[in-house]
Amino acid sequence: MHLVSSETTSAFWGGPLGRIIRWLVFIPVGLLLVGILQALPPFAVMWAHSYRPEFSFLTIILAIIVVSILGTVGWFWLLGVWATPMLSCRIIAPHPQVAAVIFGTLFCLHQGAFLLGLLSRARWGLAIYHFIFCAIVVVGVVSAYKGDD
Repeated sequence: MHLVSSETTSAFWGGPLGRIIRWLVFIPVGLLLVGILQALPPFAVMWAHSYRPEFSFLTIILAIIVVSILGTVGWFWLLGVWATPMLSCRIIAPHPQVAAVIFGTLFCLHQGAFLLGLLSRARWGLAIYHFIFCAIVVVGVVSAYKGDD
């Protein structure tokens, strides 16, 4: 016998206490996932920049394999960036459209302040990356808002 059944968990999360917990959790979960996904490519670039390979025929073959793997990982990263607002707003939060507006507003305010500070002290490539990342997250927020109800 299971201690927690699907009927009791859905009744709990649909109740008043469960809704309050869901409202309190959706922003930190979404922003934490967005922060992790935003930090991965710059760390990967820094790590790859410090790597000094010795070129040989085997290195070239391994590079082709690594590039194809990176393409797949990049596709899943892009999907994860787009799906993070969907997870946060459509699955965790009780009211998806209200949550999408709140999440999008807080995200845009935070990233706008971050980008303004970044433009004066960072390379343009990093600023362009962050702008593209913000655009992908905003597309995810719009998708979370428009979801089929």
